[in-house]
Amino acid sequence: MIYFWLILGIVLFILEIFTFIPGFFLASFGLSAFLTAIAAFLHLGLKVQIFVFAISAFIICMFILPRFRKHLHNPKNERKTGVDGYIDRTATVIQKIQNSKNTGRIKIYGEEWKALSANDEDIEENEIVKIKKMQDLTMFVEKI
Repeated sequence: MIYFWLILGIVLFILEIFTFIPGFFLASFGLSAFLTAIAAFLHLGLKVQIFVFAISAFIICMFILPRFRKHLHNPKNERKTGVDGYIDRTATVIQKIQNSKNTGRIKIYGEEWKALSANDEDIEENEIVKIKKMQDLTMFVEKI
């Protein structure tokens, strides 16, 4: 029976790779199969092995898997990309920002962008600003 549980565990881990069910659901049953293989190695009866499989699957699915998913899919760890990656970053003013004259440029990550003040104040050249939003290829910034 030990080989049955080991093969079942391997198959469940392989299925986890090729399925679209998020969150390691099948892998948790694969881990339970590996734990049951230990019971089979200890020559425990089939009823005990099935009990070990059921209890370990229940414990993993109800207590361990939710904690694992909480750390795996933490929104705080998501990286913003594209234009969203510029929001709340700092940049350097390379041309004075004056909303009244519709002028101003900033430099961030080696790129130059048109910029306007988010709160309508003039911002001098070489000042450090924080990007608040972007609209129509224009960065709206505030002094730090």
